[in-house]
Amino acid sequence: MESKVALSRCEVYDAAQLKAVVADHFEKLDIAPSFFEGKKVLIKPNLLARRSPEKAVTTHPALVQAVIELLVQYGASVIIAESPAGIYTASSLKEDYKASGFLETAEAAGAVFNYDTGVTEIHNKNGIACKSFTVLKPIEDADIIIDLCKLKTHSLTKMTCAVKNLFGLIPGTDKVEMHARFSQSTTFAHMLIDLCEAVLQQKPMISICDAILAMEGEGPGTGDPRKLNAVLTSKSPYALDLACCELVSFGNTVEMLELEKKRGLCPASAKHLEILGTPLKELQVSDFAEPKSQNLSRLIKLIPPFMKPRPVIDTSVCVGCGMCARSCPAETIVVENKKAHIGRKKCIRCFCCQELCPYKAVSIKRSLIFKWL
Repeated sequence: MESKVALSRCEVYDAAQLKAVVADHFEKLDIAPSFFEGKKVLIKPNLLARRSPEKAVTTHPALVQAVIELLVQYGASVIIAESPAGIYTASSLKEDYKASGFLETAEAAGAVFNYDTGVTEIHNKNGIACKSFTVLKPIEDADIIIDLCKLKTHSLTKMTCAVKNLFGLIPGTDKVEMHARFSQSTTFAHMLIDLCEAVLQQKPMISICDAILAMEGEGPGTGDPRKLNAVLTSKSPYALDLACCELVSFGNTVEMLELEKKRGLCPASAKHLEILGTPLKELQVSDFAEPKSQNLSRLIKLIPPFMKPRPVIDTSVCVGCGMCARSCPAETIVVENKKAHIGRKKCIRCFCCQELCPYKAVSIKRSLIFKWL
């Protein structure tokens, strides 16, 4: 079980500085430049939605540029592949790359972008929730995967980082189907772990986390940017996630991490991690805001449905763009008279609507009793 995580303090998004940091991390983790020479490397960033870098929704383009430049220097050919929320078409991908600041910087650094919207199948015979996945076709040709994730809160999984970032390998609206199939938080968490294991069985993977400007509160799409000034790298996405969980002081409250521990994929606690570089305690924060849907996560499974947090739409803010309706696994959202409406009876509380609303028109409502608890 891999337990090494390289950690560095980084306070600015400077590509040259970040390139030196990642090179140092590779050296600390015994990843030699020759490992990349002549290889095809797929970079999978976090590109959830079309947001500018300062919103902290996506992996920052300066870190993407730094990693590309380093890999090209080491003799690798680099392709960026991602499937953000919404439709998965070449034209849509180009707009996604452009809006997030990737397009010009990444191409200048020597990478190419994936516009092939074909898919392939990968398998994990030991999967608990899911044994087969339809994923982006570029995985087939890659020799190495760089999981270039962003540290954010998440309304469903509480935290998104290295493991959750791989959900973006599921193409387009197939992610909506996956939310519908695995609508309970535990089965959804197991599915994400099954997917991660399926990817790891295909290719070697290195996880690098952008936690310079993280996101707290109502993440992963509508939370608040929070400076943590950290970059982390590991050969294990599970070890990296555990280090990030400790960084924001979430303890043992992230269900997916607890399931990883039970499956023997992750050290039992952060004290078993080998942190290389900056001591974790120097960057740890104790007041990282949790998403409202998660701050009573231990009780949420024990209370009746009518008391559980649920998404609500502020019609004074909603513009009727339809993103929530298109992303709703339960197909319970309709847009009428340029306003979205949620059918409460069919809502599965996946919070995809809140996650993807570009106007912050969706919030999480809790009952008075639930707030009191």
